[in-house]
Amino acid sequence: MEELSKACTYLAKYHLEQGNLEEAEGFAERASKLPTTQAEGKSLLNEIALCRAKKNKTMLQQQQPEMAANIRLLDFEISPIT
Repeated sequence: MEELSKACTYLAKYHLEQGNLEEAEGFAERASKLPTTQAEGKSLLNEIALCRAKKNKTMLQQQQPEMAANIRLLDFEISPIT
């Protein structure tokens, strides 16, 4: 059981470092359910959640200039034909 616990935490950390958050979450979840790595598994789950939040924030910041440009394109005046 101890080897499984260590393997789960190792793999969760590895995948977290590689940016594979879904895989990291799966191993961290498993580690959090094992008695010897319960606290570490929960800590890893929190770290993964923070990484997800940062990633989402970055994506939103990158999309905002594009959205502003699209709004500017739509914001034009129609002048009557004379």
